[in-house]
Amino acid sequence: MPIIKDAEKTQIKSRARRYVQDLWDAPLSSGFELYDETISKLHDRSSRLRICLRCGTIDKKESLTTSNHHCAFGIDKISVIILTNWVILKNFFLTDEYTKALQKLGVEPVPEESRPSKTIKQIDKTIVETTK
Repeated sequence: MPIIKDAEKTQIKSRARRYVQDLWDAPLSSGFELYDETISKLHDRSSRLRICLRCGTIDKKESLTTSNHHCAFGIDKISVIILTNWVILKNFFLTDEYTKALQKLGVEPVPEESRPSKTIKQIDKTIVETTK
């Protein structure tokens, strides 16, 4: 089993959250069709990881269950939480499959380089003394 780096896992989680939001915001017909395709591509029956296709949360199968995850309440007919693994998630979210799926929804993916980076700016403190 290939090793998935922490940086890749972070990127996968970020893309998963954006993707499922776009998926649920899509028109009903195209959204459900792509939802079904997504389940087919991400599902792995013998896995120890789960993804919520309502909010994009990725966690161990013991932690992410339909009984304790708030997104699963009230949705009975649709699989919201599915079994998967990091390799499948990487092959979907870090390849062109992800961008093709977004394009089917009519969403243009934002290139990583054009996103604002999370940088910490140092603020210089100036003290002004006045005389009385």
